[in-house]
Amino acid sequence: MRKTSKSKIRLAIIATLACTAIVTVQYLVLKPSVINQIQINRVYIGGLFTEYPTKYQPRCYIEFKEKNKYVFVYDDSRGTYEDYNEDGDGRKPHIDIYFGRYDEKEGLYKLTPIKSASVGFKNPTDARKGLIDAYGYSNLENNKEIIGQVAAKNKKGNYVIGNPSKDGVTISNNGLYFEIYDKSDIKKLPSSVEEFRKQFKMDKKAEQERIAEQNR
Repeated sequence: MRKTSKSKIRLAIIATLACTAIVTVQYLVLKPSVINQIQINRVYIGGLFTEYPTKYQPRCYIEFKEKNKYVFVYDDSRGTYEDYNEDGDGRKPHIDIYFGRYDEKEGLYKLTPIKSASVGFKNPTDARKGLIDAYGYSNLENNKEIIGQVAAKNKKGNYVIGNPSKDGVTISNNGLYFEIYDKSDIKKLPSSVEEFRKQFKMDKKAEQERIAEQNR
């Protein structure tokens, strides 16, 4: 009886250790990691300031494509009702997308937007349904007032995207910036403004107002 009990205890310990090892491996594999090298045609996710975004937090997505093109998305549509219109500021869920060119030199990527589009939602419920009440498009190619972002390494050697400082090679602490991670929940970004717009349905009343505005 004692031998049997000892055998069962050993098996239980081995099984526990095996399960712990599996969980540890899965955690290490699935855990998002900051990046210190950029790969072409891969979608990365950016956490606001330095943290990987939680389910309801704003985030960005970026993909560096061939022929020095890029797509950048700022997604502030995932929050709850408490996250918007704080103190009556009128802020609503929205998503912005930019298409442009980048120049790379010694690991520094300078981003120049050419086209942009934006969709807005009345509230978080409509955002989850993909039902928009506002849409806008801009051609930025000849707009000299637009200052593009940069993707640069921070002091730890990890890539961050944000507005450039006066030196043009580091990230400014003024405004939003995103530390870039490798585990994106989106694997493919829209390849054009038209493809981006087709992802959403517009509220009927808002669509009628938009058409009326175009016909004026």
